[in-house]
Amino acid sequence: MNVYSLRQPVIAGFLACVATSLFGQTPTTSSPYEPELNSIVLESKVDLANVKTPAPLPGEVVGILATGIVELRARLDKYDPVARTFRSTLYLAQPATAIPAPDALVPAPGDLTLVSQAVLRVESIYHVKGSPLSIGLAGRFATILGGSPQLPIPTGAPFLCSFSYPASGLSATGEPSATFGELSFLIPGQLNLYAPAPVGSITVTPPASN
Repeated sequence: MNVYSLRQPVIAGFLACVATSLFGQTPTTSSPYEPELNSIVLESKVDLANVKTPAPLPGEVVGILATGIVELRARLDKYDPVARTFRSTLYLAQPATAIPAPDALVPAPGDLTLVSQAVLRVESIYHVKGSPLSIGLAGRFATILGGSPQLPIPTGAPFLCSFSYPASGLSATGEPSATFGELSFLIPGQLNLYAPAPVGSITVTPPASN
């Protein structure tokens, strides 16, 4: 099955401008007049129809998803604002498990419920003002932690990630927002994933005054 663009919208404007930043640049920091990402825990159920890969996902994964015993989850967490890294996990969870799941329930490398897990380094952060606010992250895979051999993501592979969040996520006191929208995650030639309603928490430092 070839990778193709999903019909659902990727946040407008990110793919064109973010892709140009992935090659030949060193990591950048956001402008002092832009909000700065401090922390994030974002998770969503993902319909199998919204996961596109060059080759089919492992048959055992597809088979168990078809039973309804488990569901596919995408999760971003463990953001380090100094190193500008975060963890990305694609895994199987029981439908009754809370979203986002407690950290202790996120599978570790070697767990049979783990589809893919890696540490990603953010090279650029983009913000689009509006209601809701939108954020885009662009960078590269830094460390592959584990997962299915049928979904190999090479170290150094570029990624694009975008999602929206409400203005309440901008808080000088660090109070988190728990509302997100339209998670899009793209690894060119490897993975195209979309989830319409991720949940979790985010803290973002408001921009400096002009």
